[in-house]
Amino acid sequence: SFSVIPVPANINLSFNAEADRIQFMDFNLTEAMGTVQLREGIARLTGVKFNLLDGAFAMTGTYDPRNLQRPLYDFDMGIDKLSIQSAAQGFSLVKKIAPIAGAAKGLFSMKFNIAGAMDSHLSPDASSVDANGLITIHDAGITGSKAISAVTALTRLKDTEQVTLKDAKISATVIDGKLQV
Repeated sequence: SFSVIPVPANINLSFNAEADRIQFMDFNLTEAMGTVQLREGIARLTGVKFNLLDGAFAMTGTYDPRNLQRPLYDFDMGIDKLSIQSAAQGFSLVKKIAPIAGAAKGLFSMKFNIAGAMDSHLSPDASSVDANGLITIHDAGITGSKAISAVTALTRLKDTEQVTLKDAKISATVIDGKLQV
Protein backbone atom coordinates (compact mmCIF):
# COMPACT_ATOMS: atom_id res chain seq x y z
CA SER A 1 0.00 0.00 0.00
CA PHE A 2 1.19 3.52 -0.76
CA SER A 3 1.05 6.47 1.57
CA VAL A 4 1.25 10.22 1.37
CA ILE A 5 4.70 11.64 0.71
CA PRO A 6 5.21 14.52 3.16
CA VAL A 7 7.05 17.69 2.16
CA PRO A 8 8.96 19.24 5.09
CA ALA A 9 7.62 22.70 5.94
CA ASN A 10 11.04 24.06 6.92
CA ILE A 11 12.70 23.45 3.53
CA ASN A 12 13.02 25.99 0.75
CA LEU A 13 14.63 24.12 -2.13
CA SER A 14 14.36 24.27 -5.91
CA PHE A 15 16.00 21.87 -8.35
CA ASN A 16 15.86 20.65 -11.91
CA ALA A 17 15.38 16.91 -12.22
CA GLU A 18 15.86 14.46 -15.04
CA ALA A 19 15.42 10.68 -14.98
CA ASP A 20 15.34 7.98 -17.63
CA ARG A 21 12.89 5.91 -15.58
CA ILE A 22 10.80 6.47 -12.44
CA GLN A 23 8.73 3.74 -10.79
CA PHE A 24 5.89 5.45 -8.91
CA MET A 25 3.14 3.30 -7.46
CA ASP A 26 2.09 1.02 -10.34
CA PHE A 27 3.31 3.46 -12.99
CA ASN A 28 6.52 3.35 -15.00
CA LEU A 29 7.37 6.90 -16.12
CA THR A 30 10.13 7.32 -18.70
CA GLU A 31 12.11 10.32 -19.97
CA ALA A 32 11.01 12.45 -17.02
CA MET A 33 12.24 16.02 -16.51
CA GLY A 34 11.19 19.27 -14.89
CA THR A 35 11.66 21.68 -12.03
CA VAL A 36 10.62 20.87 -8.46
CA GLN A 37 10.32 23.48 -5.73
CA LEU A 38 9.74 22.44 -2.12
CA ARG A 39 8.55 25.29 0.07
CA GLU A 40 6.29 25.64 3.11
CA GLY A 41 5.25 21.99 2.94
CA ILE A 42 4.12 22.14 -0.72
CA ALA A 43 5.79 20.72 -3.84
CA ARG A 44 5.47 22.93 -6.92
CA LEU A 45 6.20 21.20 -10.20
CA THR A 46 7.01 23.33 -13.24
CA GLY A 47 7.50 22.17 -16.81
CA VAL A 48 7.37 18.51 -15.83
CA LYS A 49 7.31 16.14 -18.79
CA PHE A 50 7.31 12.36 -18.96
CA ASN A 51 6.04 9.40 -20.96
CA LEU A 52 3.53 7.00 -19.46
CA LEU A 53 1.33 4.26 -20.96
CA ASP A 54 2.63 5.15 -24.45
CA GLY A 55 1.46 8.77 -24.12
CA ALA A 56 3.38 12.00 -23.53
CA PHE A 57 2.45 14.00 -20.40
CA ALA A 58 3.25 17.60 -19.45
CA MET A 59 2.23 19.24 -16.19
CA THR A 60 2.70 22.26 -13.97
CA GLY A 61 1.08 22.63 -10.57
CA THR A 62 1.11 21.79 -6.88
CA TYR A 63 1.01 18.79 -4.58
CA ASP A 64 0.03 19.86 -1.06
CA PRO A 65 0.36 17.12 1.59
CA ARG A 66 0.17 19.37 4.64
CA ASN A 67 -2.94 17.40 5.65
CA LEU A 68 -1.56 13.85 5.46
CA GLN A 69 -5.06 12.36 5.59
CA ARG A 70 -6.29 14.42 2.64
CA PRO A 71 -3.50 15.82 0.46
CA LEU A 72 -4.48 18.21 -2.33
CA TYR A 73 -3.35 18.59 -5.94
CA ASP A 74 -3.89 21.28 -8.58
CA PHE A 75 -2.32 20.78 -12.03
CA ASP A 76 -2.45 22.13 -15.54
CA MET A 77 -1.98 18.94 -17.50
CA GLY A 78 -1.47 18.04 -21.11
CA ILE A 79 -1.58 14.53 -22.52
CA ASP A 80 -0.62 13.78 -26.09
CA LYS A 81 -1.84 10.69 -27.96
CA LEU A 82 -2.68 8.31 -25.16
CA SER A 83 -4.70 5.14 -25.74
CA ILE A 84 -8.21 5.56 -24.35
CA GLN A 85 -8.22 1.96 -23.11
CA SER A 86 -4.82 2.42 -21.43
CA ALA A 87 -6.18 5.46 -19.61
CA ALA A 88 -9.32 3.57 -18.54
CA GLN A 89 -7.30 0.59 -17.33
CA GLY A 90 -4.42 2.53 -15.78
CA PHE A 91 -6.18 5.37 -13.96
CA SER A 92 -8.91 4.60 -11.42
CA LEU A 93 -10.12 8.20 -11.72
CA VAL A 94 -10.90 7.74 -15.44
CA LYS A 95 -12.97 4.64 -14.62
CA LYS A 96 -14.95 6.61 -12.04
CA ILE A 97 -15.68 9.82 -13.96
CA ALA A 98 -15.83 8.45 -17.54
CA PRO A 99 -16.77 4.74 -17.43
CA ILE A 100 -17.57 4.76 -21.17
CA ALA A 101 -13.80 5.04 -21.78
CA GLY A 102 -13.52 1.32 -21.01
CA ALA A 103 -15.57 0.54 -24.13
CA ALA A 104 -13.55 2.85 -26.42
CA LYS A 105 -10.53 2.07 -28.56
CA GLY A 106 -8.34 4.77 -30.06
CA LEU A 107 -6.19 7.75 -29.15
CA PHE A 108 -6.92 11.01 -27.38
CA SER A 109 -5.08 14.14 -26.29
CA MET A 110 -6.15 16.68 -23.69
CA LYS A 111 -5.32 20.00 -22.08
CA PHE A 112 -6.89 20.19 -18.64
CA ASN A 113 -6.75 21.93 -15.30
CA ILE A 114 -7.51 19.37 -12.61
CA ALA A 115 -7.71 19.84 -8.84
CA GLY A 116 -8.90 17.73 -5.98
CA ALA A 117 -8.02 15.70 -2.92
CA MET A 118 -6.50 12.29 -2.41
CA ASP A 119 -6.89 9.78 0.38
CA SER A 120 -4.03 8.73 2.65
CA HIS A 121 -3.00 6.09 0.06
CA LEU A 122 -2.65 8.68 -2.77
CA SER A 123 -5.83 7.55 -4.53
CA PRO A 124 -7.83 10.47 -5.96
CA ASP A 125 -11.16 11.17 -4.26
CA ALA A 126 -13.39 11.27 -7.36
CA SER A 127 -16.10 13.27 -5.57
CA SER A 128 -13.61 16.10 -4.91
CA VAL A 129 -12.37 16.47 -8.49
CA ASP A 130 -12.93 19.75 -10.29
CA ALA A 131 -11.49 19.94 -13.80
CA ASN A 132 -12.02 21.64 -17.12
CA GLY A 133 -10.41 21.65 -20.50
CA LEU A 134 -10.38 20.31 -24.01
CA ILE A 135 -10.26 16.65 -25.06
CA THR A 136 -9.32 15.77 -28.63
CA ILE A 137 -10.36 12.34 -29.85
CA HIS A 138 -7.98 11.60 -32.73
CA ASP A 139 -9.64 8.43 -34.00
CA ALA A 140 -11.74 6.21 -31.76
CA GLY A 141 -14.52 3.69 -31.81
CA ILE A 142 -16.94 2.71 -29.07
CA THR A 143 -18.52 -0.73 -29.18
CA GLY A 144 -20.77 -2.58 -26.77
CA SER A 145 -21.73 0.44 -24.68
CA LYS A 146 -25.12 0.30 -22.94
CA ALA A 147 -25.31 4.11 -23.08
CA ILE A 148 -24.75 4.17 -26.86
CA SER A 149 -27.28 1.36 -27.33
CA ALA A 150 -29.87 3.28 -25.30
CA VAL A 151 -29.35 6.48 -27.31
CA THR A 152 -29.57 4.68 -30.63
CA ALA A 153 -32.67 2.79 -29.54
CA LEU A 154 -34.38 6.10 -28.74
CA THR A 155 -33.29 7.68 -32.03
CA ARG A 156 -34.01 4.51 -34.06
CA LEU A 157 -30.67 4.73 -35.83
CA LYS A 158 -29.40 1.61 -37.58
CA ASP A 159 -26.00 -0.06 -37.47
CA THR A 160 -25.27 1.39 -34.08
CA GLU A 161 -23.18 -1.29 -32.43
CA GLN A 162 -20.19 0.97 -33.06
CA VAL A 163 -19.81 4.73 -32.93
CA THR A 164 -16.70 6.29 -34.46
CA LEU A 165 -15.18 9.66 -33.68
CA LYS A 166 -12.39 11.25 -35.70
CA ASP A 167 -10.67 14.56 -34.89
CA ALA A 168 -13.43 15.44 -32.41
CA LYS A 169 -12.79 18.29 -29.98
CA ILE A 170 -14.81 18.10 -26.81
CA SER A 171 -14.96 20.78 -24.14
CA ALA A 172 -15.38 18.99 -20.83
CA THR A 173 -15.85 19.88 -17.17
CA VAL A 174 -15.73 17.71 -14.08
CA ILE A 175 -17.54 19.14 -11.08
CA ASP A 176 -17.61 17.17 -7.82
CA GLY A 177 -16.43 14.11 -9.73
CA LYS A 178 -19.12 14.22 -12.42
CA LEU A 179 -18.11 14.57 -16.09
CA GLN A 180 -20.03 17.10 -18.17
CA VAL A 181 -19.41 17.52 -21.92
